[in-house]
Amino acid sequence: EADSRFYIYDSTGSAVADVITNSSGDAYVSGLPVGTYTVHQYYAPPRTVLMADKAISVSGGQVTYGKFSNASVTFKIIKVTQNHDGTTAPESGSVFQILNASETVVATISTNANGIGIADLLDEGNYTIHQISAPVGVSYMKDQTVTVIGDLTTFTASDKTTYVEIHKSDAESGADLSGGIYEIYSNPSKIVKAATSTIPYATVTTGEDGIAFVERIPVGSYTYKEIKAPYGYTIDQTTHSFSVDKFGVITGTTEVTDIQTKVEFHKYDSTGTLPLRSAVLNIYDVSGNLYTQVTTDVDG
Repeated sequence: EADSRFYIYDSTGSAVADVITNSSGDAYVSGLPVGTYTVHQYYAPPRTVLMADKAISVSGGQVTYGKFSNASVTFKIIKVTQNHDGTTAPESGSVFQILNASETVVATISTNANGIGIADLLDEGNYTIHQISAPVGVSYMKDQTVTVIGDLTTFTASDKTTYVEIHKSDAESGADLSGGIYEIYSNPSKIVKAATSTIPYATVTTGEDGIAFVERIPVGSYTYKEIKAPYGYTIDQTTHSFSVDKFGVITGTTEVTDIQTKVEFHKYDSTGTLPLRSAVLNIYDVSGNLYTQVTTDVDG
């Protein structure tokens, strides 16, 4: 390692030599009296770290060798994926650029199966970490600034899976509706690695909380439509749409409603003009079973 620079101090703390390593990484000093000395590095070449002070001893008539080394400046990123259920896993296959203060890319690193990516031989200083690729269905990390100092700087980041919720409710009461079934279609020209526009990307059903969800949905644009309404409700004929960006942000329509099916019966006298109140009507299903019983009001 050329151009490493050292002071040599005697036992009283006085500097007795100032040496610089040559192209072979060697530096020499002669004429030191017998005794104990401290080797102090005051300059390290770029992308390396100053070593800790070292003690050497000089004996009479002996040549003393000191073999020293500098650690490189290393940056390590640990990337973790956070699933919607709160569990986490190492994130493999994310790619990051490391930019210096001049916004020049000085390194590009990818995370391995353990979610770890490493860049060696950086200068100490401030850097911007910019993600350029993520596994399908995982949101990108927004740019982060880190300070790299010492032989190892570790940066840990956690990003969520992309996640879309469709919430279904009663158009009048706002109550959550379960049992609504939707088909979700992708726009092939605006999507990354998903289905075609003629084959559903996913078919989802709303639960007791009125929510149907898709996790790890790729970045892109989607449409969806109800194919089966909850019992007692009419199918929503509207084709809705939403988009997922690389940061996992959802835009578009994700709140949908259904209208209850309703049948009105009007009871009149034989003239067809006078509404009849308190008439009791039995309603049967197609199997002949009594479904419900209703009573006419003042309007018949």
